[in-house]
Amino acid sequence: MNGEEASSALPVIFGKSNGPEFVSETYTPVTYHNKSPDFYEEVKIRLPARLTEHHHLLFTFIHVSCQARQSQSASPETLIGYSWLPILSNQRLQVGQCCLPIVQDRLPLNYSLHSPEKLPPQVPPVKWMESHKGLFSLELQAVSSVHTQDGYLERFFALCHALEGKAMFPIRVGEEKVPEHKLEHELKLSIISLSAAALEPLVLFLHLVLDKLFHLIMQPMVIAGQTANLAQIAFESVVSVVNSLHSSQELAKDQQGRNCLLATYLYFVFRLPDTPLEGVLHQEAKYSTMGRATATSVGNMLLQSRIRSSSNPDIPVPHSTEDAEVKDIMVGKGSGHPSRMSIFVDASSHTQSSPSTLRHSGRKQFHEELALQMVVSTGVCRENVYKYAWFFFELLVKSMAQYVSQMDKRGIPRKSRFSDRFKDDITTIVNVVTAEIGTILVKQQKELEQAEKVNISLAFFLYDLMSLMDRGFVFNLVRNYCNQMSAKSVSMATLISMRLEFLRVLCSHEHYLNLSLYFSSPASAPASPSPSVTSQVSKKLFNVFLQEYLTCV
Repeated sequence: MNGEEASSALPVIFGKSNGPEFVSETYTPVTYHNKSPDFYEEVKIRLPARLTEHHHLLFTFIHVSCQARQSQSASPETLIGYSWLPILSNQRLQVGQCCLPIVQDRLPLNYSLHSPEKLPPQVPPVKWMESHKGLFSLELQAVSSVHTQDGYLERFFALCHALEGKAMFPIRVGEEKVPEHKLEHELKLSIISLSAAALEPLVLFLHLVLDKLFHLIMQPMVIAGQTANLAQIAFESVVSVVNSLHSSQELAKDQQGRNCLLATYLYFVFRLPDTPLEGVLHQEAKYSTMGRATATSVGNMLLQSRIRSSSNPDIPVPHSTEDAEVKDIMVGKGSGHPSRMSIFVDASSHTQSSPSTLRHSGRKQFHEELALQMVVSTGVCRENVYKYAWFFFELLVKSMAQYVSQMDKRGIPRKSRFSDRFKDDITTIVNVVTAEIGTILVKQQKELEQAEKVNISLAFFLYDLMSLMDRGFVFNLVRNYCNQMSAKSVSMATLISMRLEFLRVLCSHEHYLNLSLYFSSPASAPASPSPSVTSQVSKKLFNVFLQEYLTCV
């Protein structure tokens, strides 16, 4: 029911197999000669997409007489009473077991706004069976992709909804009202409490939770006229969620120990937090989840990604209009890396058409803030960041690729794509991760497998950076890694195995051979769409890789 009139009954109850698909009412079987009957009837209801305080379930109790009536016109059915159950309670679905009292004769006015247990006094008074005692027991189970059914998640989403300016203060969260001056404190508590959310609803709403947290990391919020920076708390909550998903024994992991849900999120869902979607939604009225690439388009993108361009370190030819390597990262890797990340839709297809949708270069960028938070993290948060480095590395690469595409920086020199501060943070991250690998090898031999996973994650991170950043800068990171690892006093076999695996990943880069060759003159080198290194750098790179390989052998 969405009202109190008979015409307000909604045809949302699934019908029987021998009747219509949806009906507005259904009946239970009759129990003969039983004053306390049990009805084992299961009723399935399709909830409306938008629920209000007037939506409720109405129960009518009828006594059916089995004796012949003196008058043929008399009905064998005698009304006993009514009861009802509001669908929402404090903006949450009512689920679980309930025991409802039964009202006799008639339903009170505006009954749908209150639960039968808390109905205010009426004039004339309402007649209840057995002095307002709970008599009718039932159990409700909700299966919904809209309602979280978790107090921690609902509180977080409600406060984020208010923060976006879509609610009037004071806002009702559960059974309490939150004024505007307490919003920041309550929001911080809700962010911290996300780690206490139940696993099942957290998995169902994972993409929304991460999107909201990334939005809080990216943009300082104005609350009660004051700017609130929630970046650190939001980042720590992201780390906590990642740790919870990896720690669960119920969730699947791939061969590299990566949580499949997080890998899927990176592959299909993630986009920069402040990327506008209005242009897409105006063109096609669908939910955002319907904007993902189809299987056919993904197949075409993967076929295109196998077409490899050459890289020329020396010839200053005019830059092409599009960097094929960045596009490869945007639309997906080739068959060599089927499990690695890609974006679910080519951002250049709708963001470059409108200059107004591009972000200003002076604004804080997501990849810069993410790298900063990784650098300044401490304690348990820092340990988990580098323990699950694969997620944050791929998140960094994905955000960098989207940034390059949306800011139309694919045709400019690689040295000008990213700020010096960001490069310093990347250098710090690589050095810290390398030191962390050495620490695990020296002090915690039992966690050798963990060190190998972090090592391979770092290798793939530098592998992806070769397609986005100045390669001379990336080669310096590789040199620093080699120097740090060669200084470790660890078991020779273990160290050699990890260093060779690191080199194997880097040498599998599509441009490794071209980058390792140096030429006597620019005329003897192949053409390059985006030169970023010189012949001398290529020579140094080749020497570093050769020296590292010979050392391991």
